[in-house]
Amino acid sequence: MRLAFRSFTANLWARGFMRNFHRVAGPLVSDRWQLETAVRRHAQKLFDDELAALVDKKARLILAMCTLVLAAFEQLKDRLAEPAIAYDAVRRAFAGTYPGPMAWLFRSWLWLHRDPVADLQGRSFVKQGRRMYGKSMQFAEEKSVESADMLITRCAYHEFFVRHGAPQLTLLVCAWDRVWMDLVDRSSRPVRTERPTTISTGGECCRFRFVRDEAKAGKGPNDIVLVQLQSRSSN
Repeated sequence: MRLAFRSFTANLWARGFMRNFHRVAGPLVSDRWQLETAVRRHAQKLFDDELAALVDKKARLILAMCTLVLAAFEQLKDRLAEPAIAYDAVRRAFAGTYPGPMAWLFRSWLWLHRDPVADLQGRSFVKQGRRMYGKSMQFAEEKSVESADMLITRCAYHEFFVRHGAPQLTLLVCAWDRVWMDLVDRSSRPVRTERPTTISTGGECCRFRFVRDEAKAGKGPNDIVLVQLQSRSSN
């Protein structure tokens, strides 16, 4: 069956995710095509059930992503009876879904601005976040001479997964941000990123900090999401 998420961007993302899910989950099961059909049906029902409650059209992409992640995890977990393996497979499928556009955007930004922190200090994270994500996400900001913090004070992704009894899946969405965070950290520009708190790990907000740092070489990432994922992998 073909997914219908009432949004060109959501449908495009869904096709990319399902291609990746086919690649990473297919070798784990004997009924690959039945699995993928079940994932699509499950995700479509979840989406249709919650569509009417969405606050705006931008929320359709968020809902589509969440329903596919939840459906993929639940259907694969039921077949494998191994939640950890199912979790890792969905994580890899999500991580590989369209990282290119975001990487291109941040490369362009870094190329244009010799002092990225100064540029961010002149921007409004609140307005930019509302423009990109709509009303289902809420943003705030804190700025100093040497840093600029973007805060997410309400996360529609986490609210969905909590509502469906799978809050651990929010980490898979959070982990995707390493696409641009790693790019910034490895660049030659005097800026590095930190993520000391997230809602998904029990914090009051998700804090993305951009720090001006001329001598950032050799510093590892300060990211609570990486800590949590590594902890899951070791258990």
